[in-house]
Amino acid sequence: RREWERKLKESEERYRNIFNTFPASVILIDLQGRVVDVNEWHLKQFESPGASRESYLGKDFLRYPPNVKAALNKRLSELLKGKSFEARNVTIPFADAGDKRVFDVIGVPRFSLEGEVAGGLLVYLDVSQRRELERKSIEAKRLEAVRDLAGAIAHEFSQPIQGLLLLGEMSTLGEVNHKHWEQVVELTERLSDLVLRLKHITSVKTKAYLRDRILDFYGSLEGSKSELPKRILVIDDEVIIREALGEMLQKLGFEVATAAGGREGVSWLERGEFGLVICDIYMPDLDGFGVFEVAQRKWPELPFVFVTGYAVPIEREKVISKAAGILEKPVKMEHISAIVERFWPKVRT
Repeated sequence: RREWERKLKESEERYRNIFNTFPASVILIDLQGRVVDVNEWHLKQFESPGASRESYLGKDFLRYPPNVKAALNKRLSELLKGKSFEARNVTIPFADAGDKRVFDVIGVPRFSLEGEVAGGLLVYLDVSQRRELERKSIEAKRLEAVRDLAGAIAHEFSQPIQGLLLLGEMSTLGEVNHKHWEQVVELTERLSDLVLRLKHITSVKTKAYLRDRILDFYGSLEGSKSELPKRILVIDDEVIIREALGEMLQKLGFEVATAAGGREGVSWLERGEFGLVICDIYMPDLDGFGVFEVAQRKWPELPFVFVTGYAVPIEREKVISKAAGILEKPVKMEHISAIVERFWPKVRT
């Protein structure tokens, strides 16, 4: 008998040693969902420093806050009916400063000698580090892809830019002829095409939306029913674009005022009467949406056309739909002509 008692004690000690040193949280619960036993690893993982096994025993594990917040209470209820489960990548919140960790949770029913369900055994495997390594691996692959893309973009842009630089240097020597200007236009169109392709990558939906709005100028967009003053306000913080648009419109016979920002543009509107506003969207002081809001409130009949070189946020599409239209940079002469023909049908472009 003493020998059996000794072996039983040794067996219990081995069990307790394995139970406590197992490198994961292990919990035993009874049929009522109360904690029967926990290992030391669990106390280190889930409880505050110094917490004892005894203080944890008897807790209602089905109502244990982390389990409820992680939607595990239903799984635990099924476990006590004899059904095993395995839940992967379960985010469990902790009380300390909003800490969250990720676990794989395994639940196995415990049976009595009579074969009836007596409770359950739960193992919580902390996989937060694995998830972090996976995240870093994905991030590294993305960075590598970005580097490759940046290299390809640099190569694509360098060719036409080099050509433009050479033609620019030739112009300083007075050696540029009509053929050279045709080459400038060709190289510029190549750069324009590259820009459009890059923007298409950023937002396919927005690209399609912009295309549809640009087509309005050629199709369904209605011109003004009354005669508009042949005076146009161009608002853009890029000086080259602002002046180029102004010159295009002046060649078509319009009086043009230009503004380097949204606030200056509003100031122009308050000082004079205009037949059309062409306004960039993204500007540092007051953006195009802000200018449009003022124009809608004070001059609701004034035609307003947005110009942008960026993808338009989806949440702003409703605002843009209230405008006369939108142009995507780089703007071409044909786009300007389309606008003019819509609002001033008698003007020859």
